[in-house]
Amino acid sequence: MKYNKIVTAFSMLFVILLGACSEYTDTEEPSPVITDNQGMRFSDEYLSKTEVLTSVMSFPITLVRNGSSEFTLPLTVADTGSYFNVPESVFFPAGVDTITFDATLKDTAPLETPIGLTLAFDDSLLNPYYAESSVYKTEVIIYPPCAFNVVYLNLFFDGYASECTWAITNASDEIVYESEEYADGTESAHHRLCLEDEAVYTFTINDVYGDGLTYPEEGSVTLTYDDEEVFMISGDYGASKSVNFTLVGGIVE
Repeated sequence: MKYNKIVTAFSMLFVILLGACSEYTDTEEPSPVITDNQGMRFSDEYLSKTEVLTSVMSFPITLVRNGSSEFTLPLTVADTGSYFNVPESVFFPAGVDTITFDATLKDTAPLETPIGLTLAFDDSLLNPYYAESSVYKTEVIIYPPCAFNVVYLNLFFDGYASECTWAITNASDEIVYESEEYADGTESAHHRLCLEDEAVYTFTINDVYGDGLTYPEEGSVTLTYDDEEVFMISGDYGASKSVNFTLVGGIVE
């Protein structure tokens, strides 16, 4: 008898739960289906630096989309856009998902000076389910062609950049490159140089205060060629330090 009561109780509980489930209405709305969204984006959204040669004066920018219908994308230009020729809009034919166009620099654009370029389109054309951006940003630097080897001189200052000067001389003690004036508070400076590979050069860095790159932060200067470090000077080098080097053999004692 006791067993029958237990079975009956469980049966009644099951019926109650089943009824509750059948009365439950799913109130969660399904994700909206967007049928005409272009899913537009720049293939490279942020480029810290774009190098352009004076013999070319242009560089490519690529747009990609998920949409397939014929579409014209309006573009807006910000920053120092007056130095660039870029289209006001980009046309996607039906079935085409990738378009590459050229941004061309004007003759008035300064050489060896970072020029900011920002392009944008309306956020509503993004795919809302992806973390993508409707903005393209880069700093463009125009360089003359190099007949020899491109090397990079990277300086990280200690806080008093005005105290620092440098020069590169050749075997005849002629100045090949020398520093510009740096302002205090400048964190870093980056220079693209053109040097012969087998020539012997002397790099000299000076500090008018006589404590090198030490205060309030420790700084450094590095020369790289073909992604390899040729030399590095850091910390307290006193009032001046010189390094003889070649691009082939590195430091020359």
